Amino acid sequence: EPITYSDYRQYLLVSQINHTLTNFADHSEHFSHDRLNQYLGNIKLTARSTWKNTKAHLIPSKQSYVVFDDTVHSISAIPLKLN
Repeated sequence: EPITYSDYRQYLLVSQINHTLTNFADHSEHFSHDRLNQYLGNIKLTARSTWKNTKAHLIPSKQSYVVFDDTVHSISAIPLKLN
């Protein structure tokens, strides 16, 4: 089964805390981490396409907002316990 932009977008919308590919793969019956990583490496996610595919799923409210953050933390920035 091929991965689609809709699959990835839906995961981002419903995942409240952990948005990693590992978490996506762990909770998917169809997609491995390697397949997800390959898919994301081959597509171009623009702000325009992200907004176009997301706005229909939002409920407008004066108290709500949407934040898109493309921050990537390097492994060296994460404390590791080796014990």
